[in-house]
Amino acid sequence: MKIYYDKDKSAEIERKLWEKWDERNRSRDEYEPITHSETPHGSEYHVSDAIYCPMKKICQDLGFPREFTKQGIGTMLVGIVAQKLIQWLYPPSEREVVALMSNLVQGHIDIYEQLRYVIEIKFSRKRIYRRDDVPDIWINQVCSYMAMKSSYKGWIIIVNLISCQVSAFCIELYNSDILDILLALTNSVIHMDYLKNTQKYDEAQIHPEEYTGCAYKNKCPQKDRCKDQHSKSKKPKSPLD
Repeated sequence: MKIYYDKDKSAEIERKLWEKWDERNRSRDEYEPITHSETPHGSEYHVSDAIYCPMKKICQDLGFPREFTKQGIGTMLVGIVAQKLIQWLYPPSEREVVALMSNLVQGHIDIYEQLRYVIEIKFSRKRIYRRDDVPDIWINQVCSYMAMKSSYKGWIIIVNLISCQVSAFCIELYNSDILDILLALTNSVIHMDYLKNTQKYDEAQIHPEEYTGCAYKNKCPQKDRCKDQHSKSKKPKSPLD
């Protein structure tokens, strides 16, 4: 008998997992189709494109491969399982519901409870007990879905991967908030279109706070500027740290 660690096979499985289940490639299985009546009609941008650094979308369109780590693969797998288990608490019609803003921006809401309330599921190795601990990017994502659906109440459900604790943070919006968010999404799309058409990437409104966990940080045309600004900052941790 011969038993040994197979480095090549391990790398092959990791690569396949990343290609199948990475957030940009993740597909719903046949038992969880999009059930809401709205469907995207030519929407080029996802909500994540509009709220994250615009260079991520640029790098994707340029065909740069997203880099992954072994720890990232494991975290992704555990997070997907946690997300599915929570989604299965709700009827199929309330899972993976499409949010669409004037054919400009689209997204899929993890849970649209009673087709009225947005619920987004997140996972983290960091202990998040206070509102100030919740990453702003998560808040922006939920608020974007809420604004696109004219929903005034929603939740971020955070699953801690270490303690297995589940925490819910409620978000409530006013009419003025919804208008501001929709305007911000529109401006973000306009900014990305400008960058793509002119290729003036040095004018990109980069997000150096995302540098540590960025899958494009070694290939992005603005990697040096982003790294420099990140090093001058307080070096905030990734939500998964």
